[in-house]
Amino acid sequence: MKKVVHFFVVIFLFTTSDVYAQVTNYLFYQSLSTYAPITGTIIDSVNEDDVFHPNIPIGFTFNYNGNVTNRIGICTNGFIVMDSLNHSALWAPTSGSINQINVLMADLKNLNPTGRIEYTLQGTAPNRVFIVQWKEYSIAGIAICRLNAQIRLYEGSNCIKLCYGTNLLSGNAGKIFNVGLVGNNILDYNLRNTNKNWINSNKSTSYPGPGMLFNPLVTLPSGLEYSFGACNVAGIPYYYIRGSVFKDVNNNGIRDGGELGMPNISVYDSINNEYTNTDINGDYTIPFHDSLQFYRIKVAPPAYWSVSSTPASYTLYPDTQSVVNRDFGLYALPYKYDIRISATALKPSLAGKNMSMSAVYQNIGTALLPGDTILLLKDSRYSFVNANPTPDYISGDTIAWRYANLQIDEYRQILVTLNTNNNVTTQDTLTSTWMALPLLNDTVTSNNQVVITSYANSTINPNGKSVYPDKMILQGTEVHYTIRFQNTSNGQVYENVFILDTLVSSLDLNSFRLLGATHPVTYSLSGNGILKFTFANINLPDSNSNQEGSHGAVSFSLRPKLGLPENTTVNNKASIYFDFLPAVSTNTCSNIVVSQFPTAVQSLAYANVSSVYPNPSSSKVYVHVFQPLGRAQLTLHDAQGRVVMQRNEMLQETTAIDMAHLPAGMYTLSIVWNNGKQVIRLVHQ
Repeated sequence: MKKVVHFFVVIFLFTTSDVYAQVTNYLFYQSLSTYAPITGTIIDSVNEDDVFHPNIPIGFTFNYNGNVTNRIGICTNGFIVMDSLNHSALWAPTSGSINQINVLMADLKNLNPTGRIEYTLQGTAPNRVFIVQWKEYSIAGIAICRLNAQIRLYEGSNCIKLCYGTNLLSGNAGKIFNVGLVGNNILDYNLRNTNKNWINSNKSTSYPGPGMLFNPLVTLPSGLEYSFGACNVAGIPYYYIRGSVFKDVNNNGIRDGGELGMPNISVYDSINNEYTNTDINGDYTIPFHDSLQFYRIKVAPPAYWSVSSTPASYTLYPDTQSVVNRDFGLYALPYKYDIRISATALKPSLAGKNMSMSAVYQNIGTALLPGDTILLLKDSRYSFVNANPTPDYISGDTIAWRYANLQIDEYRQILVTLNTNNNVTTQDTLTSTWMALPLLNDTVTSNNQVVITSYANSTINPNGKSVYPDKMILQGTEVHYTIRFQNTSNGQVYENVFILDTLVSSLDLNSFRLLGATHPVTYSLSGNGILKFTFANINLPDSNSNQEGSHGAVSFSLRPKLGLPENTTVNNKASIYFDFLPAVSTNTCSNIVVSQFPTAVQSLAYANVSSVYPNPSSSKVYVHVFQPLGRAQLTLHDAQGRVVMQRNEMLQETTAIDMAHLPAGMYTLSIVWNNGKQVIRLVHQ
C-alpha cells in the first residue's frame, strides 16, 4: 500500500494554559494504512476481567492535555489513563473517566487462548513510539469475538493514534464502544460516534456520546487509523474518486453553462465492484483505499442516452492521476416519450385497518411530457382515506391525479392511505392497478401499469418479501421487490432496522432503483451483490402499542441480466435485523425468465397484458395490448352485470371501443383469449 504522508501543523492562539489544555481542540484525521501487530511486554493473563494496570513506563515524556507524564495505566476494558496512578477498571464512562484515551472501551475480557495486552517502545530518540496493543481480545458475553487494536503515542509531536486491525464478532448482537479522548473533566472530550461505518464517523456533541457501533453489518476496516493532534498521517487518507454525470445538451462532450446534473444514475468501478448512484445534483463519489491500485470508473446510461464525453470510462491510478472531476456527459436521443410508474404496498391489508401505497412516476424519455393522468383503480374492498397530493377526481374505485410539465428525468410521488373493509376474510386477495397516461405515442407501454396485490390475511408473515411480476417474466422485464417488516415484540422499541439482501448473479446490479420506503433509509450495494438497507433511528414501536406504526417496508427494482438461458430461475430472499438481534429471514421470491410466454400457460397469473385508456372516459376507450394475443372476446358489463357490448375479433396493438352512447357509470371490460383472461374496471363520464 502506498504511503502518502500528510503533515499537519496546528497553531493555537491562546492566552491561558487552560485554553491550550483542551483535547476538544485536538486536530482529528482518519486514514487507512496497514495494521502492524507488535510483540511486547504482556501485562494481563487468561480470563482476566476488569483489571487496571497502573504505573506503566512510556519511555519518554508525553504532553497530554497540558499535563506532562512519562507513565500511564492500562485497563483490560480498552483504554489507558495518562498518569501513573491507580484508577477504576469500570468499562462504562462516568464522570471519573478523565485523562483517558479510549480505543475500544467496553466490557472486554481475555477469553481467547491467544489473547493478551502488551506494550512496547519502538524507534530511537527523539522520534520514538510507545504502543499498547489489545490482541485477539473478547467481549464479555459474546461467544466468538476477536478484537485487535492499538494506541500509539508519538514522542515530540505528542500525536495520538488509534489503530485497528481485524475485528470480528459472532452473531448479530452488536456492541457500542467509547472511542476517543477525554480531558481533565468530562466537559472536555474529543469522541467519535457512528451507527453505520467507522470510516464515516462523526465527532460527538455530548459526553459520553452515542459511541461507536460495531456489528456484522457495520464496517470497521483493518488498517483504519484515527489520529489526534499534530500528526504525520501515514497511509492512505480515505479518499474518493469524484465526478458528475450531466446532460450534454449539445452533444459536445463538455459541460457547458446551464447543463444540469443527472440524479440517480449508476456509476461503478468495474475492477473492484463498487457501485454508487449520483445524488440530486448529479454528483457521485466512489471510495478507494489504495493509491497503487487501478480503478476503472464507468457510467450506466439510462434508456435513450449514450456517453458523449471522452473518455467513455476512466482507468485511474491514483498515485499519479487525479481522482477528481471525473465527469461523464450523457446525450439523449431526441423525441423519445416514455413515462414509467412503479408502486408498492407499504403496509399489509388487515380487515378494518388502514394500509398505504406509494406510487412513483417518472419521465424517463427525452422530451417534456406536457401532462396527462395518473390513475389508481383500487380494489372495491378498500375505502379511500386520504392522499398526498390530493386527487383531482374520485369516482367509485377510480382515483385520478392530473399532472403537467413533467420534465426529463423528473419523478413525482403519490402516497395513498386506504382502509380495508371489515368484511374481508383471510382468504381474500385484494388487487389494485396503477396506470400512467398517456399510452398513445409512448415508446414503451409495458412500464405504464403496475398491479399491487395484497393478501387480507392477518396471519401472513409480517416480515416477508414480495415481487411483481411474479412467476414467469419475459427477458428484460424489470421486477419490483418489496421487503416488509414489523415489530411484533412485547413492548420493545427498536432503534434501528437493518436489511441484508444478497442478490443472485443473474440480476443486473446496474439496473438497481430505490422505489420507496416507509421511513428514511440509506443503502449500499457492493459488486458481489450485497445490498444493505439501514433504517437508522427508526424507533419502531411494537404492534401491541401501535399496530399501524409497527410496520415498515422498502421497495426497489432490478432487471435480470440480458442473455440468460431460457427458463433461468431468479430467486431472492432477505434477512431483517432488529437492533442486531438474530436475523429474521423472509420468504423466497422466484421468477422464471423466458423469451416468450408459452400459450399453454396463459392464465390469470400472467394476464396483465393490456391496458385501457383514457379511464375515466367520455366517448371512446382504447385497449392497448403489450404482447400479441390473437383472437379475443371483449365483453362490456354495466354496474348491474348486464352485457352491453360483446365482440370477438383479432386484437390489434390498439383497439377502440365506442362508449359515447352509454350512460355514465361504472363498467367492467373482460378480455378472454385462449386460456387467458383479464378484467378491467372502467369509468364512463
